[in-house]
Amino acid sequence: MNKKITIGIFNDSFFPMADGVIMVVDNYARRLTKYANVIVFVPEYSNKKFDDKTLPYKVVRCHSFKVPFLDYSLAIPKYDKNFSKILDQYKLDIVHVHSPFTIGKSGLDYAKKHEIPCVATMHSQFKLDFLRAVKSEKIATILTNRLIKVFNECDECWAVNSEVARI
Repeated sequence: MNKKITIGIFNDSFFPMADGVIMVVDNYARRLTKYANVIVFVPEYSNKKFDDKTLPYKVVRCHSFKVPFLDYSLAIPKYDKNFSKILDQYKLDIVHVHSPFTIGKSGLDYAKKHEIPCVATMHSQFKLDFLRAVKSEKIATILTNRLIKVFNECDECWAVNSEVARI
C-alpha cells in the first residue's frame, strides 16, 4: 500500500503554455513525486493541446475560456461539473496554490471543506501586473485586494523572492 501523502497543486496556467510560474510548478511537482503522490489541477486549452501523460505526475484539467487580448485562459471550475467531481474523488492531504485566481481559489475551497492545510506561493507583484494591464490605479487596487483575500485565507503564504515578500 502506498503510504505517501497526496499533494494537490493548483495553478491557473499550464502547458502547453510556458512561463516562469508554469516551470516552477512543473519542477516542484517533479521533485515532489519522489516523496508524495502529486496531482496538478490546471486549465485545459481548447486551441492548444498537450499530452499530460508525458509527465511523471497526474494532471487534472478544468474547462476554461480564452481571455481577449491576453495569452491566458480563465478556468471556470464552478461551471465544470466533471472537474469538481474528479477533485472530490481525491483525498488530498495538503493543497498548494500557485495562483489566487479561479483554480487556486478552488484549491483553497477544497482545503477548507476538508480541513487540510493550504499553502500558497505568491509568484508575482500583482498590483504592478494589473496596472500594466488595466492602466487604472483604482481598478488595479480593487483586483489586488481581491487576490490578497485569497492569500490571507491560506494557512501559509510563501513568496518566491524578497521583493514579492516585501510587497
